Amino acid sequence: MKVRRISRSQRLSMRAAVTVALTALGVAAFAASADATFTLTTGALKLTNGTTTGTPPKGSWVELLSKDLGGSPFENPASGAENKDYTLILGSGATGLLLGRAQPNGGIFGPLTFFGSKSAGELFSANTIAGSQPLLTFSGSAAEEGTRPLTGGNLNGLMIAYAGSLYNVETQFNKTKDIVIPLAGTITGDATGNKSTILLTWSTSLLEPGFSLFNALFHWQGTYTP
Repeated sequence: MKVRRISRSQRLSMRAAVTVALTALGVAAFAASADATFTLTTGALKLTNGTTTGTPPKGSWVELLSKDLGGSPFENPASGAENKDYTLILGSGATGLLLGRAQPNGGIFGPLTFFGSKSAGELFSANTIAGSQPLLTFSGSAAEEGTRPLTGGNLNGLMIAYAGSLYNVETQFNKTKDIVIPLAGTITGDATGNKSTILLTWSTSLLEPGFSLFNALFHWQGTYTP
């Protein structure tokens, strides 16, 4: 039987073809894993109370910044924070942010937080309007333990109730209209159990009378329960 010999140039060509093929497979696999996301459409984000110390504080808080050049902060004399530029959000007595549906009575936080002075008329809280369905999309897998960035989602219909008025502070990922800083955030830990924490940040332009000269910068941090 006649054995066909493969020349050195042919062997090199075959090796190069295999290398290119394996590289292509590796790139495809990496792209697929990089595109992996998961969306939280149920469960609740229970906000962690803002801490009294720190600039900025830890936990959940809101800061009002002037729309004038330089964005000087509004000092809240009723704030429990040492730095009165920050109004601490007290979320421990409320339902938390419910995903996939509008909030029930009780709100996302409050009314335990004072704004302006420590009187009943100065309490404020957060809620969502009927028909809104907040959701959050993150990179990676829900069962991972590490920190993954927010890649999509919205807090549509989000309202702040204060002194008998409602203020629209809704936000979306990558949205810019009336939003100074679009919704961003992270999730850390396994979202399939009670082991994950979520951080959400955004800044929106207040348009309603009374606070129309300010942008509201939000920092929400809490524990997610499926």
